[in-house]
Amino acid sequence: MRTGIIGGSFDPVHIQHLRIAMAAFAEFQLDEVWFVPVFQAVHKNRGLLDYHHRRTLLQAALKPYREFYVSDIEMELGGPSYTVRTLSVLKERFPEREFFLIIGGDSLLELPTWREIEHLVTLTDFIVVERPGFARQSPVEAANLHWADCQFSDISSSSIREKLAKHDFANLHLDFEVLLLILSHGYYGSLGADYHDWLKIIQKRFDAVPAGLQAHMHGVARLALKYAVEESYDLRQALLAALAHDLFRDATDVEIMTLVASAGFELHERELKTPMLAHGPAAAAYILTLIPEISPEVVEAVKDHTFPRSDSCMLTRILAVADTLEPSRGLPAHDALREADMPFEDRYQKVLQLKQQVSRDK
Repeated sequence: MRTGIIGGSFDPVHIQHLRIAMAAFAEFQLDEVWFVPVFQAVHKNRGLLDYHHRRTLLQAALKPYREFYVSDIEMELGGPSYTVRTLSVLKERFPEREFFLIIGGDSLLELPTWREIEHLVTLTDFIVVERPGFARQSPVEAANLHWADCQFSDISSSSIREKLAKHDFANLHLDFEVLLLILSHGYYGSLGADYHDWLKIIQKRFDAVPAGLQAHMHGVARLALKYAVEESYDLRQALLAALAHDLFRDATDVEIMTLVASAGFELHERELKTPMLAHGPAAAAYILTLIPEISPEVVEAVKDHTFPRSDSCMLTRILAVADTLEPSRGLPAHDALREADMPFEDRYQKVLQLKQQVSRDK
């Protein structure tokens, strides 16, 4: 079985890692690609995110790819991660597999400095993935190289970490499930102290709602982050609103109406008739009570997500669209609208039309 090995710190894994793997997989008819996160980096002066956190991010990124897997071989071996040791053990454990080491052009240039490179080149062929036009020359004469073209961006894990620490969320080139996990845990300083504390408050109530509702809110959060990126909106506010919007979806009518009254919110006619529909205002009242300094747009988005208006603020629009089009609803018209290629504002107007149609049908 032809198996590609792509190693790295994956701190965090980003889209370029996946592009490299896909280019090698397609060009050389590989059966599988194994991603091998380092356990203890050899050449990095800074501390890595904990192995299990990096692994979780990597597993999330690989979920859509049936032939891509995470290998824990370097964690099992322990100590500093050396490719020659990893390949030696893999070949011993899996003699029926033909391994190919997948690297980028930057790693190719560093190849002569790799530990026991003379032995490593006897263990495996190399698939070098680079941008078209890259000079195809080997710095190690004995290495057996194969070449695959791939369009590269300038993104790197280090630049992503720097941007996250500055709360600059533009052009991160991260899978949205990975981005959701990073923000939800505040990895790389992505939240900042205030948002970290606010999220903990919301999370306490979130953990008490049924698992199915939690799954829906996580799905809404993924879409909300996607639309927030499109509209250059603060991802932290989108995350808080998405994880708070249905906190009282399963609450009693009395609990909902008591919370709404405490905040003095005026309700939509249908919310007065069916208190369950006022779960948004109830959640808004809840977070406003516990976090009075939170952004007014977060409060408004949570309050109005079920009945948005044509003049609603951007965060309300983002949350309303994400909530309406969340995949677990299983509605073909909603799924088609979610997958359609269109500007966000057009998608929002379509969502308003869907909601108006539902109101007319009630």
